[in-house]
Amino acid sequence: MGDYKEEMMEQVAIGFLIGIGFYGVVLQRNIIKISFGMAILVAGFSLLLPNMNKNLDIFGMVCSIGRGAVVAIMLLTSLRLYEKYGSFDINKIRRLKE
Repeated sequence: MGDYKEEMMEQVAIGFLIGIGFYGVVLQRNIIKISFGMAILVAGFSLLLPNMNKNLDIFGMVCSIGRGAVVAIMLLTSLRLYEKYGSFDINKIRRLKE
């Protein structure tokens, strides 16, 4: 019975990560917060997929590298946008772009 509770808590935690990441990506206007939301979302999905099949150790390693790459690219893009437009706010950047 203990294994079932641990597995259920793990699934709830993964769902919580995915939910927070989705919130950060969809509802935030600050590019830095969106970047971290994307990192949390990718972390949640990368935990969910190997959890479905416990024999995917290599897949888990690839997901870790992918998470790092996503965060690095998002943060570099955020810095470039800040240098160009002087703001992390997406609404301001959209207005300035036009």
